[in-house]
Amino acid sequence: MARSSARCVSSISSRAFGEEDRRLLRDLGRMAEQEMAELQLATIDELTLLSNRRFTKKLSILIGLHI
Repeated sequence: MARSSARCVSSISSRAFGEEDRRLLRDLGRMAEQEMAELQLATIDELTLLSNRRFTKKLSILIGLHI
């Protein structure tokens, strides 16, 4: 088993990265993957596989253009 540790931005000392931490990180990764998949389903036209208006709107907000 690989040994790992974590750093805290408010502390210079490291701490053990335990099994519970790994589980939580795995869960967070799964949640992020699910969110990305849902976003893709909501922003891609099923027939043409092109970006739809919702995608264009979200992208414009992200880059600072308000369409």
